[in-house]
Amino acid sequence: MATTARFGESYPGPPSMDRLRTTILEREKQFCRDGLASFQEYLQLIGATITSDGWFDVHRRPLLNLLVVSPKGEMFLKAVDTGGETKDAAYIVGQLIDCIREVGADSVIQVVTNSAAVCKVVGRLVEQEFFWITWTPCTPHCLDLLLEDVGKLPWAAEVVAEAKAVVKFIINHHRSQALFRGKFALDLLKSGDTRFATNFIMLDHMLEVREALQELVVGREWKEWNGKSNHSDDGDEVKDCVLWSGFWKNVEKVLALTKGTVALLRECDRGVPIAGKVYVAMFNCR
Repeated sequence: MATTARFGESYPGPPSMDRLRTTILEREKQFCRDGLASFQEYLQLIGATITSDGWFDVHRRPLLNLLVVSPKGEMFLKAVDTGGETKDAAYIVGQLIDCIREVGADSVIQVVTNSAAVCKVVGRLVEQEFFWITWTPCTPHCLDLLLEDVGKLPWAAEVVAEAKAVVKFIINHHRSQALFRGKFALDLLKSGDTRFATNFIMLDHMLEVREALQELVVGREWKEWNGKSNHSDDGDEVKDCVLWSGFWKNVEKVLALTKGTVALLRECDRGVPIAGKVYVAMFNCR
């Protein structure tokens, strides 16, 4: 309102609904068409990468997202509802080839998918159809699988399970969560469902708030609250875990083993060209 007032009496007011849905909308559509045309001309000069990724929308429908990527940016191609479909190699490669032809096969130099077994077959089929196109597994997905392998080591799996139990107990009870927030400004982080790396991010955050957790479980408020609850046994297990020095030594050992891989995974998620850094970082992770 203040900005409108400073503009003065000559301000024409907002556009009408009719103008918004006709001339202005058409102008914006043409702006998008011109931008996409310019982008496609650029792809013919520099080459394009087609990427695919499985996802779920807000209604839990399985989607296959397909995009074209270049150093200049990304362009969304389509999202295919794969509900009821058999997502085998033939189905996925059919969707990819449609996109390759839409972009222009001569402009495509690479296809990127995750490294699941079915996608490896897809990659071979694409390379057979277009000999100049290379299939490349997704770097973040490969790194996540590497972290998953580390997490399957018996001693590491035990540490992750104990940490999850501590975080889940504190977060799932309003009183314990309030007591923790009184000790530390940040919340505890729960691990995610789609990325195994979130387990190690959770451990790193727990180590950061170690003193707050230990102060929490030895405090009078915790003792009074947990002693009167019907989950006192679980609370006592959380207390024993947080106060046990062996648990924190194992947390530090897991983080020392995975620190480089998690850092590289974060770099890969920045959305900038990073191939050179990946090679150097993988060498340093050995």
